[in-house]
Amino acid sequence: MPNDKISASGYLLGEIVSNARKQGLEGRPGTLALRFARSGDTYTIAVTDPGKGFDLEKTDEHSFGYNMVFSLVHQIGGALSVNTDHGTTVYLDIPVQDQRILQKQAPTERGASVSS
Repeated sequence: MPNDKISASGYLLGEIVSNARKQGLEGRPGTLALRFARSGDTYTIAVTDPGKGFDLEKTDEHSFGYNMVFSLVHQIGGALSVNTDHGTTVYLDIPVQDQRILQKQAPTERGASVSS
């Protein structure tokens, strides 16, 4: 994977985890779950928190955080989706060239999504 895609993916993961900590845990003790899987030509990073969730389609698209996240998702040619069935799970899908890193694992069922 090219260095610029690795850097952008790492920054995105940091933002997703930070938002899950702030919004999902809301200052309470709790656990965030991070999963990393590969399916075909896509790596998926999933971050789950026990919070009440949010509607990705109703998020303020004029906010700095929203624009920054989706700019980086677009830069890496990825997709972001959210499932709020049990807490909140944010999925970051990253297409990659190098398939030698992980064994194939199926990601979980998903909800709303926005892609580049």
